[in-house]
Amino acid sequence: MPAASRFRFLRAYWVTLVVIGSYMWARLFAGMRSEAAQREVYTRLHVKNARRIRRAIVKLQGVFIKVGQTFSILTNFLPTEFRAELEALQDAVPARPYDAIRARFREDFGKEPEELFAEFDRTPIAAASIAQVHVATTFSGDRVAVKVQHPDIDTMVRQDLKTFRRILAIVE
Repeated sequence: MPAASRFRFLRAYWVTLVVIGSYMWARLFAGMRSEAAQREVYTRLHVKNARRIRRAIVKLQGVFIKVGQTFSILTNFLPTEFRAELEALQDAVPARPYDAIRARFREDFGKEPEELFAEFDRTPIAAASIAQVHVATTFSGDRVAVKVQHPDIDTMVRQDLKTFRRILAIVE
């Protein structure tokens, strides 16, 4: 596994600490502001932190995208600014490079996509947190959707769940 993948958790922890620190800093000076000024500060902070978290989630991918998608629909859990920002994760998951998908395909099936299909579109029609979908044509002429899991997703999910549990402990 590449070093960048092994240390994904550092990005997650860093963003968590920055977000928590920003709220602690705002709270430290809350007594010096009027209620209206405090609301304005927190609204701006929610927007800034929501963007910060969404950008990190998009870079981290894996389980973090699924968690971000789930948080975006929890109306009683997060401020509106967070939900609005995280809603972008519902349909804006970046696709993985075709070479990585081809390698995963070869690992799972022992052959290249072009060996198993008459045509295999390199550009996915959809991408999700753990897989993406490509259109292919069978040798008998049928058009099919082929869902291919992202490379190293098994390891990534285990690491992400461990990281996410630790982040929840920090936030708690």
